[in-house]
Amino acid sequence: MFLQSSLFKDTPYKHGIANRYAFCHAARKTFSNVKSAMAGSWLKEEDIFADEIIVTPKQVPVQPAVDPFLDTVEEAEVFIGLLDTIFLLSYATGLYVCGVLGDRVNMRNLLVFGMSGSAFMMFMFGTVSEWLGYYNRIYYATFWILNGLLQGTTWPTLVAIMGNWFGITGRGFILGLWSSSASVGNIIGAFSVSMSVNQGYEYAFLTTSIMLIGWSMIVETNEKKQTSAQTKDESEESPLTVADGTEAIGFIEALMVPGVLIFAVSFGFLKMVHYSMLFWLPFYLTSSFNWVEAKSARITMLYDIGGAVGGTLSGLVSDFAGRRIPVVVTMLILSIISVFGYNCEYIDPEVD
Repeated sequence: MFLQSSLFKDTPYKHGIANRYAFCHAARKTFSNVKSAMAGSWLKEEDIFADEIIVTPKQVPVQPAVDPFLDTVEEAEVFIGLLDTIFLLSYATGLYVCGVLGDRVNMRNLLVFGMSGSAFMMFMFGTVSEWLGYYNRIYYATFWILNGLLQGTTWPTLVAIMGNWFGITGRGFILGLWSSSASVGNIIGAFSVSMSVNQGYEYAFLTTSIMLIGWSMIVETNEKKQTSAQTKDESEESPLTVADGTEAIGFIEALMVPGVLIFAVSFGFLKMVHYSMLFWLPFYLTSSFNWVEAKSARITMLYDIGGAVGGTLSGLVSDFAGRRIPVVVTMLILSIISVFGYNCEYIDPEVD
């Protein structure tokens, strides 16, 4: 845990951690929005589903792989699903490992390392592979596993810091507003992809990688300047380090905290739906309704706009109501109803 003394002084850092999480989500959104184009480069020319699904007169056709390693569209879809699965498994592992590390090491260094490393993994995964024309299952899986592990540096450390910055009163609204950074990041990622994907999906990965590593360098530089400018006495603790004598609790001890297990399971089911939307909604719109990837990326921004607004409003309502659970249950019931809307048939009038 972290000392609350001096935390309220570090307002600039609060904006920094929100921006960090936003750019991490922007990075996750990239692969989601270029799946169909990427899969097209893995298939033989006669198997490319771009002619049937992706390509319209407004989009540059996906080029077939010189040395394809997948034979059918179904095989490509399974491999994409496998990449999503191993990312989430490694991300879950990274969350736990980095949560433990966050109780023991400098938070800034851990976060900057995770962001920079994730940017490099994305660059190798989506940009270098295409530039070299190298398509290989093990290659893609390796870099995506490492990306998931490094992305795990963000959530546990940032939530720990934010939880100590604010008291109980007003926490719902404040954390709801802060958590909207994830949705803002998804919007940034979708927008950057829509602007670059028609030049080649490798440039979408390149763009988000540059944003991710660039912001990590900016934040690190700013924080070093703030640290050097502060006047500290020997008793003052940094919000990015653990207080002397603080003992971190273990996994079983954390699990035994009242409410942790039931809320963890509930959050797991919620995340299952959320990541289904995050990872597969653009591909679904492209494959089912013949939408070009750039348009699918822009349409999925609406989901994240709703997430940002809904999270902030529900947090505010829970503060006024003085209870969190009824608000959460109500929002989840309404979300179940809205998900059924995706079953409706719709033919885009712009597509012949």
